[in-house]
Amino acid sequence: MGREASFELNCSDFSGSVTDFIKILNSLGWSYYDSLVLYYRDTEHGVTLLAADISEILIIPNINRKTLDDDHDSMTDVSWYAERLFQKLLWYDCGMTNFQFEEYED
Repeated sequence: MGREASFELNCSDFSGSVTDFIKILNSLGWSYYDSLVLYYRDTEHGVTLLAADISEILIIPNINRKTLDDDHDSMTDVSWYAERLFQKLLWYDCGMTNFQFEEYED
């Protein structure tokens, strides 16, 4: 049994490309590793980024997902990701009109 989570962003008001969006994430401390896998600064926490275009960005916290009690089967610590991703993206005025979080147990 485990949990899977995802964040879906709509940044359709952003005038840049997906590549520009990734550059913003890099300036926020998210380092590009490979295959659009990003790690946050000097942590082991990473995400997979999938984007068809800037209006449909899927961020999957599937690499050492940050949880509420450091148990892999625990709920995702949404505030950790909100602080390091979404709040800062709003400061950069990335055109985010909304984001949605989903989590389910398999």
